[in-house]
Amino acid sequence: MLTGLKQSLTSSKYLSYTVLLMRITMGIYLVSSGTLGGLLSIVEPMDSNDVNFKAYMAIQIVIGTLLITGLFTRIGAMILFGVVVSTFAVYGLNALDQVMIFGTSLALFFKEDSKYSLDYLLFRTMRISRSIRNKLVRFNPDRLFLSSIRIAFGANLVWLGLTEKILAPDMFAAVMENFHLSPMGMEPEMAVFGAGFIELAIGMLYLLGVRMRIVSSLMLGVLIFTVVTFHESVLAHIIMFVISAVFVINGKDPITVVKMSKVMPILKQIKNILLLRMYPDAN
Repeated sequence: MLTGLKQSLTSSKYLSYTVLLMRITMGIYLVSSGTLGGLLSIVEPMDSNDVNFKAYMAIQIVIGTLLITGLFTRIGAMILFGVVVSTFAVYGLNALDQVMIFGTSLALFFKEDSKYSLDYLLFRTMRISRSIRNKLVRFNPDRLFLSSIRIAFGANLVWLGLTEKILAPDMFAAVMENFHLSPMGMEPEMAVFGAGFIELAIGMLYLLGVRMRIVSSLMLGVLIFTVVTFHESVLAHIIMFVISAVFVINGKDPITVVKMSKVMPILKQIKNILLLRMYPDAN
């Protein structure tokens, strides 16, 4: 029974649902960001005096609308990819705070449009068949959907854990002091380091693709705690919520260091090192 449930959750039917959820969520986030005057951000408005302010707002709203309706999804994903890259010119390295949006744009470009979209209703007779497309590439690009999201999300968590907590503890310590939080009587510096370590560890597990359902369930718990405790906007974290839910539903990603290590010896060594395995030949 458990095997059947596991297979059903990882079936193409459920993957289509998660693609739909990811696409609509990304669309809602972009429309909200553009409406509120942010650049890929719900809580940090862009400088309205910037010469590209109106253009960025309009582009986000247009891309978001395309993604919500599923019209020209791949074109919208390509434009979003360009917008994410262009944010480095505006925010510098701080643009890495939204690297998960970069991964989402790639994921929506790789994944074939599902029947839950206007693209399917309007252009299904013009689509290249899966068999022909698969002959043009060495692997099915649909498989990169989960990998793109997983890697970008993991990198995002590692970056945030390092830059907002471990390497710059003062900001998060101030937030804890503002809410009068002191876990188990710990010093604020230790509490900040602990929070950063948890975020860093979860990010590394996403990068490795290890125990995705367990890790994602833990991540959902962390997000709920963050929103409830610090009164942060749910909309600002909605992409993180949905990515975590995607991996709770789908579980394993077909392309991970752990999976590939079974066929590539060098990746097996890398996996053992990253997982702190004492014996190189351990399974």
